[in-house]
Amino acid sequence: MSAERIAAGTLIDAENPWPGLGSFDEGAQHFFSGRDAESAELLRLVSQAPLTVLFGKSGLGKTSLLEAGLFPRLRQQNILPVYIRLNMRDRSAPLIRQALVALQAEVGKHGVDTAAPEEGESLWEHLHGRHVEWWSAKNQPLIPLFVFDQFEETFTLGAENADAIERLRLDLADLIENRIPADLAQRIEGGASAEHLDLRGQRYKVLLSFREDFLPEVEGWKGELPSLMRNRLRLLPMSADRALQVVSGNRPGGRAHELVRDDTAREIVRFVAAVQTKVEKAGPGTRRGQTADPPWENLELEPALLSLVCAGLNEKRKARARATIDAALLSETGNAIIADFYQRCVADVPEKTRRFIEDALITEGGFRNSYPLHDALDQGQLTEPLLRRLVDRRLLRIDHQLGAERVELIHDRLTTVVREQRDRERARIRARRQRRMAWVAGGVVLALLAISAQFLYLWRTSAALQSEAEAQRSEAVRGRERAEAERERAEDALRQLEVSVAETKRARDIAQQQRDAATQARAQAVGALAEAKTQRDEAKIQRDAAQAQRQLAEQQQKEAEAQRQLAEEQRKEAETQRQLADEQRKEAEEAKRLVLARQLAAQADLLQRDTPNRRDLIVLVAAESLKRQPLFDNDRLVREAFLLWRPQVGEYPTSAPVQAVAWSPDGTRIAAAVGGGTVLVWSRPGNRARLDLRHPGEARRLAWSPDGRRLAVADDDDSAHVWDVESGRDLGRLKHGGKVVAVAWGAGVIVTGGRDRIARLWDADSLREVHRLTHPNPVLAVAVTADGRQVATSDESKVVHLWNAESGLELKPLPNYGRVDVLAWSPDGQRLACGYTESSAIRIWELPSFNQRPETPLVHQKPVTALAWSRDGKYLASGSNDRIARVWDAEDGRELARLPHDDNLTGVSWEPDGRLLATGGLDQGVRVWDTGAGEGRRLTLDGTLQTMAASTTGRLVASASGTGGEYAVRLWDGESGREIFHVTQRDRVQAVALSRDTRLLAAGTRDGQVLVIETDTGQERFRLAHGGPVLAIAWSPDGQRLVTAGYESKPIVVWNLATRQAVARMRHDPRVADVAWSPDGRWIASAGEDHTVRVWDAATGGEGMRGTHDGPVIGLEWSPDSRRLATGSGDRTARIWDSTTAAELGRFPHRGRVVPLTWSADGTLLVTESSGVAHVWRAASGEEVSRLALTGGARAAVLSPDTATLTTISLVGQTLLVVHHPLGQQALLAATCARLSRNLTAQEWKEYVGDEPYRKTCPNLP
Repeated sequence: MSAERIAAGTLIDAENPWPGLGSFDEGAQHFFSGRDAESAELLRLVSQAPLTVLFGKSGLGKTSLLEAGLFPRLRQQNILPVYIRLNMRDRSAPLIRQALVALQAEVGKHGVDTAAPEEGESLWEHLHGRHVEWWSAKNQPLIPLFVFDQFEETFTLGAENADAIERLRLDLADLIENRIPADLAQRIEGGASAEHLDLRGQRYKVLLSFREDFLPEVEGWKGELPSLMRNRLRLLPMSADRALQVVSGNRPGGRAHELVRDDTAREIVRFVAAVQTKVEKAGPGTRRGQTADPPWENLELEPALLSLVCAGLNEKRKARARATIDAALLSETGNAIIADFYQRCVADVPEKTRRFIEDALITEGGFRNSYPLHDALDQGQLTEPLLRRLVDRRLLRIDHQLGAERVELIHDRLTTVVREQRDRERARIRARRQRRMAWVAGGVVLALLAISAQFLYLWRTSAALQSEAEAQRSEAVRGRERAEAERERAEDALRQLEVSVAETKRARDIAQQQRDAATQARAQAVGALAEAKTQRDEAKIQRDAAQAQRQLAEQQQKEAEAQRQLAEEQRKEAETQRQLADEQRKEAEEAKRLVLARQLAAQADLLQRDTPNRRDLIVLVAAESLKRQPLFDNDRLVREAFLLWRPQVGEYPTSAPVQAVAWSPDGTRIAAAVGGGTVLVWSRPGNRARLDLRHPGEARRLAWSPDGRRLAVADDDDSAHVWDVESGRDLGRLKHGGKVVAVAWGAGVIVTGGRDRIARLWDADSLREVHRLTHPNPVLAVAVTADGRQVATSDESKVVHLWNAESGLELKPLPNYGRVDVLAWSPDGQRLACGYTESSAIRIWELPSFNQRPETPLVHQKPVTALAWSRDGKYLASGSNDRIARVWDAEDGRELARLPHDDNLTGVSWEPDGRLLATGGLDQGVRVWDTGAGEGRRLTLDGTLQTMAASTTGRLVASASGTGGEYAVRLWDGESGREIFHVTQRDRVQAVALSRDTRLLAAGTRDGQVLVIETDTGQERFRLAHGGPVLAIAWSPDGQRLVTAGYESKPIVVWNLATRQAVARMRHDPRVADVAWSPDGRWIASAGEDHTVRVWDAATGGEGMRGTHDGPVIGLEWSPDSRRLATGSGDRTARIWDSTTAAELGRFPHRGRVVPLTWSADGTLLVTESSGVAHVWRAASGEEVSRLALTGGARAAVLSPDTATLTTISLVGQTLLVVHHPLGQQALLAATCARLSRNLTAQEWKEYVGDEPYRKTCPNLP
């Protein structure tokens, strides 16, 4: 049976516990091991947020983790997993429709009781159906989780269907960010009913899983999907210990199989993780050729390769009919399994690609090497489809190194097999070459034999010719003798002839002498002529030589000039190369800084998640990341710690761990239950001695009487004690049949809960038992409303019970989300906060509707141990075993403060005015924190705020507030909080505006009056009659004109303040929410309820531009150059428009209605506000550079000229809060260092920053 057959997913059992290169499904969960921690962490992430992102390199087992690790845990938490692998080639319907089909399949498969989708109903509409719920076969409410696995196919296969992918991006964004889809919004605006939809609800979750090398592509969607950046898990290779569980079958739930002994399992783990290490790195004592043995704790394994080897060994075991896999079988067949795997992977790839793998992806020494992916594709070594195929087969993977993608073998264990294959191929090539050389040598020998035969023939022919020549030479000798005799005779005749010749010669000599004399005379004449010709020729040669020299000089000059130009070009080229090298060096350094910045941000994020109480370390590591490269993540981490920091203003040390803390209702005392049965009571501000109340058992919980004069204490001696704190007298005991673990005090009633499975109600005056509330299991927590009419209890059956305190009858229980160890009623008794142990979450339930508000739970890192409401019900404090006390906005769930302890928290309690918070824990002490410190300057109003405005510097703040028939316009100094003046007005003031020079204040009323007030004196200068309710006012830049706008079909009016006459009128019906005057004074913009923004000529009133939103336009802000206009709308977007052409230049998505707040002085940044969060954007690119959580909703903001400070003015209850936020790298670092007390230690620097030379993060701190 092959590994592929096992991977089919149907044969995972005790005889076949490994799927090879396949994945574990949910049915194989008993055999899935080694990933318990990741499964639990993934469950926690899913529980705390609507979107979870899972990513990791290929071969790490993401699909197995989801199906066999996460899905069973989800079902225990009543979460319905819906597995989806999108078919990117399906063009019959939008891709998101596949999720709805998958949901219906899961519903049918598991017998879930729910309503079927209506005909033509979209997934978003179905999930938001007001009457759509999902109930399990066990009658438990379910939450669907849509799991999009192998999501990287969106960017590979999806490239062929770009329009469908764009539609999927928008559909997922609407689903995850819980935005109303545009088409649905249009139908609703067109009159379609939305009563059947819960538009604010989000009763589902989403998980995206993909390969790590596609993380940049997924993050490219963060503009529409900001949640992508918040809730992530990066899957890493397995450690050796976890891999040992996979091989041996030893898992926390019991042994899955008996196929491998533990000692053999360790050898298999080492075999799969083996890394060939060079001798230079092996260390002293390692001989050349040895393999270094890495420490067990340093080993890392790819689960896919481990499963492949185990499945292969198991097949060999079965083929040999063995009962177990032993070391001998591993030694005999281990390498062959890897070799077979490699041969299967490359069987159908081109020769060129196989040679590339064997030559480029391992070194000559046999070590793993990586190769630039871009170069491999450009050189034709790989193609995109071939790369995907080899990655899917788990042979190759893509790694990101210093910002570049490189391709490499998936594991070092493959290098031996690839090297052997390469060496065999090279040996085959060498043998072929040797055969060719042998054939050549044979041919040479044959040629030499032929030459030898030819030489023998020629030798024999030469011998014959030599014999013939000898005979001819003898005949020649005889002829020479005959010729000699003839010569002697001829010599005699010659001597006679010579005598006659001599006589003739004498006569000829005389004649010759005469001829010579004549010749000499002629020669002299010719010589003279020749001499003259020679001189003429020499002169010509000299002229020619001079000409040649001149030409040569000119040529050399030209060549010298060419050489100079060439040298200059080479110099310029060298300079260019130097500059390029400098740029590349700078880019490399920048890339290195960026990598380190991201690494430090990730480390700070991990510290924040695992050890949130180590605040100073978290902030310092994040600050070091920020110093290297400003990133959204490190800005968020530093700002989060900065915004959530609160000072400790008091401390009460104890000699033992604190079990509970309670602040008396009159604010004069703090009580703490301390180990050893002692309750300590301190007076505030400390003008009385501490009171010690002793108990026979451990004191567990405390509750004050509403008047603050008595204290109830639950302890382990089977009773609760009631004390008179003035006299220190024990007033009585409230008996149980077991340990008392909880106590609460309401109007006229005390509630106690015990291990005897009973919660008891006692008359607070007589201490007489009134009712018994019986539970199926021991009681964990009790709470009673302030009016004493309703009681909440929880027990170990994981149920929260609600009771009528007067009758003792049980009401409807809360939905079951797990064990609850702590309960707290809001002061008005309309909301109940529950601390869930297993999910470390806090859920706030509205009663009697049973709605959860906010919809997303408030999450700690570890179980919640304490809860307390502020007296006004706006804030909820919580304590946890994560060593952090937190303060939450009870309305929207925002975290407002984070207060660290050195050990687990056990108690939190508010001072009555809601500013100070007492916390206690196992670190032996009670701490008092100022939760309002650092918030900024508060401007207290005398009624409901109607409207407000700020000066361009933010120093002056104008407000209009009041109720009924009494309203006041006030001017404040925003820096000191001092009221400069106030003007009383009978009619409601709905709009105010300060002139640019801040000398005048305009206020518009509901009855159509516009008051112009001098800011120096507070005196009214004059009034204008708009003619109808005024909703918006704006001053011209020069302060000479004013524009007013409202509704009820009244026009927009432009006023000349010198004449107090209207100079222009424009109509923008039915209602104008805001007006703004351009900085150059030429244009006026109006924001309309008709979804449009319009720009008008300020002089003539003519309309110049019109832009359209998908909802009412509610805010305007001009850019400093008057060329762009920012608008905010109820359609949850801010937009930037070209004020001349009406072209939309940018769109910025938000979670709620948007108000544009301010531009930077240079027009590069835009600040917007939505849902209590200020967003800072780069106006040109749309990149979000910073996000600031605000207390309350911002009504105005001002950026300092250097953009280092953002001043926001927010409404908190009946108070305006003026806060200065540091903005930008340097300002944020300076503000952070101002709150820290130390720098990183040398050890911390080495651990987190690395080998860089130590430098102080904050120069002025130790």
